[in-house]
Order: sequence, then structure tokens, then C-alpha cells
Amino acid sequence: MLLKISSKALVKFILLLVLLSPSTFQTEAKHETNLIIAICKKTPNYALCLSTLKSNPNSSRADVAGLGYIVVETVKAKSTAGLQTIVKLSRSSPVLKRKLSECWQKYDAILNDFVPEAEQGPPKFAVDGMKGVAEVTTDCIKDFQGLEAPLPTINQLVHDLSLVAASIISNLL
Repeated sequence: MLLKISSKALVKFILLLVLLSPSTFQTEAKHETNLIIAICKKTPNYALCLSTLKSNPNSSRADVAGLGYIVVETVKAKSTAGLQTIVKLSRSSPVLKRKLSECWQKYDAILNDFVPEAEQGPPKFAVDGMKGVAEVTTDCIKDFQGLEAPLPTINQLVHDLSLVAASIISNLL
């Protein structure tokens, strides 16, 4: 059976949908932005947290656990880039090869131990994994003290991101 709707009623209905839809999306976006801001304020690096989460489109739909996961995945991506930098530098700088090798082992632990622990474990293990990342990046920074450090930016970024991730995930405990 076909339902007869007047064209006037249909126009009013469509107009109502158009008018209500943007406000609904704005309300949801405002709520999501408020969650991100509230969570980032609880971290040791508000600006890094905010820029990391806002640069990921999935953050707008994420809960606290999802926001933590996004930062963990960013730690993973930046650690992978750091490992690639170490490999390149070790080929071009035989003088730093030993120290780079030690740092490579630390980044290998980040990618094969700490990040998987954070990705798959309960929140307590995830926090521990991210704190482990912060420790080994600090060690890697110390390995190059007194030398012109080839990895200062990536080491510091991975370190800071890992502390942001640990802080976000701590909200789940």
C-alpha cells in the first residue's frame, strides 16, 4: 500500500531534517572535542596530546580507551621511523655504530615488547608498556650524551608520546 504524502508535507519534513542534522553533528563534535580536551589536560604534554589526537580522524568517535590506543599506535609509528633512522645512520657513521646498535636494541624492544603489551594487554599492562618505552628512550638519549646526538628529535617525541599514552590509559584503571 502506498502512502500518499503531500508535496508540502514532504518539503517541510526535508527542511526539518536539514535544519536538525547539522546541530546534531555539532553537538556530537563538541562532546568529542570536550572529551579530548579533558583527557589531554590530564597528560604531561597537553599540546602534544591534543595535536596527536586531533590529527587522527578516528579520535572524534573514540572513547578514552580508543584515545589511548590512538596514541599507542602513534608511538608505534614514530618508533618504527626511529628504528629506520638508526639503521640508516649506522650505515653512514661507523664511529657511532656501537651506540646506534645499543639504541637499535632499545627500539626493537619498544616495537616487539612494549607496544604489543600496550596494544593487547589490560590497562595496567598498557601503562607499564608505555612507561617502559619512556625508560628505554631516555636510555637511548643518555647513550649519546656528549656526542652530537643523531636521534634527539625522534627519541624525545617517542618518549613524550609514551608518557601521554600512559597518562591517558591510566584513566581506565
